[in-house]
Parts: sequence; C-alpha cells; structure tokens
Amino acid sequence: MDSEGDIYLSDFGVSAHVKSGHKRQTFVGSPCWMAPEVMEQTNGYDFKADIWSLGITAIELAMGDAPNHDLPAMRVLLVILNSPAPTLPRNREWSPEFRNFVTACLHKEPEKRPTIKQIFQEHKKFFDKAKNPQ
Repeated sequence: MDSEGDIYLSDFGVSAHVKSGHKRQTFVGSPCWMAPEVMEQTNGYDFKADIWSLGITAIELAMGDAPNHDLPAMRVLLVILNSPAPTLPRNREWSPEFRNFVTACLHKEPEKRPTIKQIFQEHKKFFDKAKNPQ
C-alpha cells in the first residue's frame, strides 16, 4: 500500500493458467491463503481457490495480517481444514457490504463460492463504496 492508500498486490511465483472446466492437482501456495480444496488433494481445484485467497487477502488488508499468520505452516493447514472459515472479528466495525464480500469468498465448499463476475455483480455496492468512500 502506498502513501495514497492505493494497494498493489502480486504473488505469481506459483501461478498457472487453468482452462475453463479443468482442475489442477498441485499442492503449492502460501498456507495462510491456501483454499481447503488445495490442501485436501481429493478432487483437484479450479479458480474458486483464487476466490478463497481473495477473501483471505481482504481480511489481511483490513486487519494487517492474514488469519493464522502466527502459526507454523503445518498447523495452519490443520486449522483451515478442521475449523470454520475465517471471518472478520465482531469487535470491529466493518461495513455490512465488506463483511458480506468476505463471507462470500470464504465458503469452505468451493461450489458455494461465487465467480469473480458474480462477486462484482453481487457486491457492487461494496466496490462502488470502496472506489468512492464519500
């Protein structure tokens, strides 16, 4: 994040193009941002794993750290697989739009996560507000 509040993200060390309808079978990524289906290695994963990572990144931007950042990598894997999806703390005031956006991204079942197009459509109010906070 720069001094103007603009956010720049990049982490393409393990990126790969996945054709529509295809799934990956690799086990790569940073544990805190890794979707449960990537860890499970049962049916492969698709772009919905990136939607999970987007939700984790949103929490990280809001809180300053990703959920479980303070745990060893193996423990992070166990927590993600065996615990409910991360959420924003209740003791902080986040807009309902932001909370709904994060919740939509962090369904543990990938088939319940929206596509990026659906995110922009269903959470338009959040994105409009984020672009013009007045």
